Amino acid sequence: DDRIRREISELQRVERAHGLTAPEVGLALRSLADAQQSVGRDREAEESLWRAVRIAQDSPGPGSADLLQVLDELARLSERV
Repeated sequence: DDRIRREISELQRVERAHGLTAPEVGLALRSLADAQQSVGRDREAEESLWRAVRIAQDSPGPGSADLLQVLDELARLSERV
């Protein structure tokens, strides 16, 4: 899927620019997960979201809005799987 390829390319660009665990990478992973979900690749989307959770936990702290948003996305995906 073209969208997934674009999101992967963007993720790689962000990783090179900011490092593997930067908050920007978490945002790119969430975009990738959305693209993966849109074509029914739910298991891959779940993996992307779990990586985004780990990044959010290490970045601003466990009570951050980013972490809560990613966990919410993961919960909604889990309901579908």
